Amino acid sequence: MNMKEGDKDFHKTFSEGFVTHIDSEYIMVKYPIKECKFKYPSIFEKGFLQKN
Repeated sequence: MNMKEGDKDFHKTFSEGFVTHIDSEYIMVKYPIKECKFKYPSIFEKGFLQKN
């Protein structure tokens, strides 16, 4: 998955958010209610996060 800072995404629980930071291991995503840190790219491979 090719993601970069500022890209929009969709999470099954948190709804739509945008990428605030990404590196080879983790992705940080800001949602309306909180900011979350996920393992990257496994969060996409498991289907919990989708690029919008």
